[in-house]
Amino acid sequence: NQTCDDDEVLIINDGSTDESEQIAQEYVDSDSRFRLLSYENGGLSKARNRGVNNAEGEYIIFIDPDDTIQPELLERLKPYTKRGIDITRFGAIVLGENPQKDKYRFNREFYPEILSGVEALKKWNNDKRYSTAWLYCTKKDVFDRSKFEFPTVRIYEDVASSLLYAF
Repeated sequence: NQTCDDDEVLIINDGSTDESEQIAQEYVDSDSRFRLLSYENGGLSKARNRGVNNAEGEYIIFIDPDDTIQPELLERLKPYTKRGIDITRFGAIVLGENPQKDKYRFNREFYPEILSGVEALKKWNNDKRYSTAWLYCTKKDVFDRSKFEFPTVRIYEDVASSLLYAF
């Protein structure tokens, strides 16, 4: 439920064995912005790479199955996408098993800065919480130009995305 209506939503069904594909198909049937791509399980990296390769929009945001995004996220990113900024990092609230204990916030205050990739990497790399693909809105052209692909490993796939954001 985003407040802007010109987005594209790719749902990558990575071999789910539950009712996920049927639920996703209901979204596709009811909203033309949604597309469902189903594959045998290949892991998170392959799913992300497939999303990037099939995306038709100008910008990409990764949303994992356990994520929820604010209804105004895409609207709030528009001033940056309209300026053609390659990569925008946004905030997140992470809740774990014990919400009172595990709640922490990425990017508590909003300090817009324009940084080069190397400057951003130096600034953000001090905190491993920022080495995750779901904290960024990235121009699809950045993936295309760099020929970046998420490595097909089973843990810490997102850490490799730090290299993308550096260049």
